Amino acid sequence: MALLLPFSTGSSLPNFRFRRTPLRSSSERQALFNRVAPFYVNLTDLLSLGQHRIWKGMSVSWSGAKMGDSVLDLCCGSGDVTFLLCEKVEVEGKVIGLDYAKDQLSVASSRQKLKSKACYMNIEWVVGDALDLPFSNGHFDAITMGYGLRNVVDKHKAMKEICRVLKAELAAYTDSDYAGDIDDRRSTSGYVFMLNGGAVSWASKKQPVVMLSSTEAEFVAAAACACQCVWMRTILEQLGCLQSQPTTILCDNSSTIKLSKNPVLHGRSKHIDVRFHFLRDLTKEEVVRLVHCGTKEQVADIMTKPLKLDVFIKLREELGVCEVPLSLN
Repeated sequence: MALLLPFSTGSSLPNFRFRRTPLRSSSERQALFNRVAPFYVNLTDLLSLGQHRIWKGMSVSWSGAKMGDSVLDLCCGSGDVTFLLCEKVEVEGKVIGLDYAKDQLSVASSRQKLKSKACYMNIEWVVGDALDLPFSNGHFDAITMGYGLRNVVDKHKAMKEICRVLKAELAAYTDSDYAGDIDDRRSTSGYVFMLNGGAVSWASKKQPVVMLSSTEAEFVAAAACACQCVWMRTILEQLGCLQSQPTTILCDNSSTIKLSKNPVLHGRSKHIDVRFHFLRDLTKEEVVRLVHCGTKEQVADIMTKPLKLDVFIKLREELGVCEVPLSLN
């Protein structure tokens, strides 16, 4: 980041030269933001022409914060996103606004005192560093981070800290469309992985062989989902989010769930390729746990076949997909 000083060639105004001063350390950045704190809100409105309010609202929506959640707003500045989060979690929740510029938090605190809603009383302002968050592992249900990300010296370390303090609740939906391809009668597998309520990984793929029943098709789809689950758990562990509990995989086929728990290769499943029975081993080792869900709640259904418009919109919203406001198009 650099500090830019204005210049003018007008006769009635001082003639400033354009000067770029690199900010070499975190303390210099901190000092800069403390200096701009008194006029930071007006400056943001001026530079973005007020458009910052749109993406701040979108970031709160994408965070998945809901009533009763504990939420962290990193690099909160003057508290715009923090206040929006309070409206999401309401009085039952808790919001912490963290920034390394103490004067910025003073401005945010003074703005908080002007708010009348009870939910705004659940805010705590904390001076801290995004590279060394003063919170325990798995402390928050949701985290937002705005403009401050640009000023973080080590973004990779900051992301690892975010993952460390965030509750990493990984779950998956798996589904299949049995013999949906009218040309070769192969089925389509689909899965969606949700991390704290937001979709982070998904796939839709035709199965490699023709299946003889819907149970087989669902079992193969669940096996593919389980393989992806192993990879997802490894990535999260490398980011500091250790998965101590089995990952829940939601499936709307009861026979598939029973088949994944049955240690005997009985007649109904003996002809299924052995590689797909990898799912049984993962279930036995408690890496994954298959749980039944209703067909109407099966989010992965959107990955397997065309749907009616109302169903499509409902599942799209559950994936966390948001419509971009017209003013951004």
